[in-house]
Amino acid sequence: MVNLCKSDTALRTVKTQTLEIPRIPFYFSLFLQINSFMSRHIILTVLLVSSFYLKAHECYENWQDSPRDAIHNDYVQENMLYNVIVYGFAKTPKDESIMKLVELTGRKLHIKHPLDDVESAWRKPFGEDKGQQAIVISFKNRESRVKWLTAYKRSKLWYVKFYVTEQLTTHNLNLVKGTKRLAKENKWKHVWVRDGKVYVRQNDTSEVYTVKNLASVHSIMQVSTTEDPWER
Repeated sequence: MVNLCKSDTALRTVKTQTLEIPRIPFYFSLFLQINSFMSRHIILTVLLVSSFYLKAHECYENWQDSPRDAIHNDYVQENMLYNVIVYGFAKTPKDESIMKLVELTGRKLHIKHPLDDVESAWRKPFGEDKGQQAIVISFKNRESRVKWLTAYKRSKLWYVKFYVTEQLTTHNLNLVKGTKRLAKENKWKHVWVRDGKVYVRQNDTSEVYTVKNLASVHSIMQVSTTEDPWER
């Protein structure tokens, strides 16, 4: 009887060991699958990081500062594509009507029912003298903005020191000033802004270049410099 129990126990032990043997390849296979899964995700992560780095490097080259600043500048400029800025109205007392000045601007440009195009308007300081204030006009759509800018070009009111231009970010405004200075020094004829972007052209028939920063202007005009262009 004792021998039978021992035999039965031994048999169960053998069966248990026999059943546990196939589990080793199963766990090994599971390990391989997990390892493969992790490897694929590591590769994917590396590719994503590399892609982000290349994009950030491109922004850095175009901006010469931080990619975050370049993205922020583009975002702010995009929101300004509904706006123009008007220089030429002296600031009057606090009870002045901005919309009346906007309407007067439209009349100067021979725009019919000018206020129908306008969403809002406000004063904005400019220049070193904080007492000087331009007027920003925000339009209901970009088509109206283009209409006003086109009318201004036909009017040639800049001869009487009355200016209507696209509203630009501080970075882009400084870029226009720097580009015009370099164009004058190197006898390039045309510098202009369209939809928040700066363009330059040597003469009436030459190639048109898009300017991203002052370093690109030096490259376009083949001007060598040993100084930081942002310090000029």
